[in-house]
Amino acid sequence: MIISAITSILIFLLVLSFLILIHEMGHFLASKYLGIVVEEFGLGYPPRAKELFKKWNTSFTLNWIPFGGFVRIYGEEATAAANSKSQLSNNKKNQKAEPFYSRPALQRLTVILAGPMVNLLFGAIAFSIFYSFVGIPSLLENQARISYISPKSPAEEAGLQIDTNIIALKDSQEIIAINSIEAAVEAITNHKGQRVTLFSTGKCEQDLCQEMVQEYEVYIRKDEEIENPQLEGALGVAFQTQYLKFYSWYEMPLRGALTGLKESLFLIILTVQELGKMLTNIFHGAIPEDVRGPFGIGHVVVKNRMFNEGFLSILRFSGLLSVGLAIMNLLPIPALDGGRALFILLEKVIGKKRVNQFETKANYGGFIILLSLIVLITVRDIWRIALDIYHYFA
Repeated sequence: MIISAITSILIFLLVLSFLILIHEMGHFLASKYLGIVVEEFGLGYPPRAKELFKKWNTSFTLNWIPFGGFVRIYGEEATAAANSKSQLSNNKKNQKAEPFYSRPALQRLTVILAGPMVNLLFGAIAFSIFYSFVGIPSLLENQARISYISPKSPAEEAGLQIDTNIIALKDSQEIIAINSIEAAVEAITNHKGQRVTLFSTGKCEQDLCQEMVQEYEVYIRKDEEIENPQLEGALGVAFQTQYLKFYSWYEMPLRGALTGLKESLFLIILTVQELGKMLTNIFHGAIPEDVRGPFGIGHVVVKNRMFNEGFLSILRFSGLLSVGLAIMNLLPIPALDGGRALFILLEKVIGKKRVNQFETKANYGGFIILLSLIVLITVRDIWRIALDIYHYFA
């Protein structure tokens, strides 16, 4: 258990570090494409351990904190300090280069947004590969397929089987045809406290079932006879709404890509909605219970054994985390990419000089607020982990 938890934590840290690196790589590649000097591309966070090599007028460095990475773009801050000698590179080529803050707005927006865009792209690719292997989620229409049977339920006692469709119910007076989950629920509800005959197909795979009819004598419980009404119903079955469909080998990559794109768009909308709720709660002085930092997310990964199914489960999680990281960075909050992009857009409204007067201060303030929230969330996450460890060994 402990070894498995440590392995999951290490995988999580590697995934998060990789996603941060490709985010920074997006900034780097966009800068190089536009001819903007990148003074340093760092693996890990400072203090610096050593310079690995120098290429394309950029120092590639290894840093002592072995997590994530960063890029340092020449003239990134649009302040008076940016013109001072302390901000100029020792490299003569860099001193002659046009600093980032004096570049046209479109170029600066391109560089800033390139990082989140790379994360979104990786998320879509990860989903595409995942679905190409596991199948394309498709709606199971006009079928009442059993996906789960509760222990000691009427369905189990009668011998019903999962992956079969209920197609009819017979009582003392008539046979009721069933061709949907809604029809099945209605028929079962209307026959509580009665003994009936259920008809089902043979085993089903994807959207096809064996053409055979099986009969089961079953008693449908009344509400007061159900031990746990919140977890199971009168019959004790759960129905399947989707199945994983496979197409021809040459169709799967494209269909997987489209499915990944849809999932990414859904996640974007869902993430924005949840972040709106979170920010509302924070402004009212409360950190929502479901908000977690890196430690908290790692804890959830370990607790739910999300990596136990191998590479594909890791790939899917990476896609989810990558999209979440992109959305977080696109928020119009100072110190984040979205906040910096907002300041660039404001230049067109109130003027570049006025924006420059408060941008740096706003970025520092935003950074302090974000850092404070991260510390508070991290402390709470560690407390939760400590409690779980205590209860596990108690």
